[in-house]
Amino acid sequence: MKPGTDGDGGSAAGEPISMQSKVLSLELLLSVLDGAGPTFRSGARFVGAVRQYLCVSLLKNCTLSATHVVALSLRIFVSLIEKFRDHLKAEVEVFISHIFLRILESDNSTHEHKMLVLEVFHRLCADTAGLVEIFLSYDADFDSIDIFRHIVVALARVVKGNATAAQLAAAADSRGDAGRRAAANDGALRRLALSGLVATGVVRVGPSNLETRLARSNWGLFGSFLETE
Repeated sequence: MKPGTDGDGGSAAGEPISMQSKVLSLELLLSVLDGAGPTFRSGARFVGAVRQYLCVSLLKNCTLSATHVVALSLRIFVSLIEKFRDHLKAEVEVFISHIFLRILESDNSTHEHKMLVLEVFHRLCADTAGLVEIFLSYDADFDSIDIFRHIVVALARVVKGNATAAQLAAAADSRGDAGRRAAANDGALRRLALSGLVATGVVRVGPSNLETRLARSNWGLFGSFLETE
């Protein structure tokens, strides 16, 4: 367990007041967003504040080393996607393409941060209606990045990994406890990524040829994956 965190990733009493204040503020914001009604979500002043202040703050928080701060920030991001998606198209694109995907692709990212990003992707993939909206808003828009395709490719790469199960087992045996922890972490990442693919239906074509299928066409991609047995 890392100093400064409790067993469930929350802040510990020994943390600086500034960090405790940040965590409390994020928890309050999450509570406000989760309880926001239709009028609150459509108010121009509130939406403007979310875009101008909250999104900028979340971008900074997602790059911090404090895992519990990153976790809270990602939960707030999911709430924003669920309730403010229509108002935050550009911001969602930046979060996913410049923060989440880079965390997954970077060898310098911690296992905890990669797991948090995969949990966000899993939640997005489990929301069928929301996933369709993401595809229509980005992949079907010539002026936007193919967010759905990039998410699927990222998940497929995590599932595929850089080493086979036999290689991971051999490395675990040769490196003792550290190797076994690394193998366990890799397995946890793969399982969570695979669960996300299962939620989309993409896994029906098999992880091994996902990238080839994705490279063929952006149009009709969503339907073709869900309809393939």
